[in-house]
Amino acid sequence: MKHCAVEFVILSILAALSPSCRPQSHIQPQKHWTETDSETLWTTRYGNCDYGYYVLLGPGVVAHDTLPPSPNHGFLIALPEVTRTSFISSDEDRYIWADASYDAFDPGGSLEAITAEEVKFENGGQVIEERLTTLAGLRAHFVKTQSSSATSNSMDEMIVSLRSDIVYTIGLHTNAAHLLEDEKQFKSTVDGFRLSKLPAGECTN
Repeated sequence: MKHCAVEFVILSILAALSPSCRPQSHIQPQKHWTETDSETLWTTRYGNCDYGYYVLLGPGVVAHDTLPPSPNHGFLIALPEVTRTSFISSDEDRYIWADASYDAFDPGGSLEAITAEEVKFENGGQVIEERLTTLAGLRAHFVKTQSSSATSNSMDEMIVSLRSDIVYTIGLHTNAAHLLEDEKQFKSTVDGFRLSKLPAGECTN
């Protein structure tokens, strides 16, 4: 009888420790975005499950995105005030941007041809530097251009890569006077770029 009692106690303890008998903790994924009246603001981590990438943002850096139901392709970061939360647009003098889109220029085309079209579409400035590089392990193309006018001397840097007909682009728009300063934040953004699994259907960031 004593043996049976001890066995019963042991079985009771094991049952209590069984995962099926313990309260389950449901950990919700951390939300890195908030919506304002005009845009979506991302901090810590920008996510884009539709195009299979995310970007680790530096401390305090705010990435500006469109509001749903507008398509989520990428973001803008204000320069020099990367913590800025007021509205930003591509009409400004200094910013970093990221974009992912299916190749609309030449599906199945070469990276070099796609890069040339991207440069023409974005600014069409004079190419002053061009070289091969990598982006999150993907073969990529770096291009620096300059556009001069009577009132401005803008400088643009762009890294273009390709995966499964998706064109990934990270760019810097600035001017000659602030190029070296802004390149530091640009490099930090590029270093934070990561690839993720492409979705088989709808996904949630």
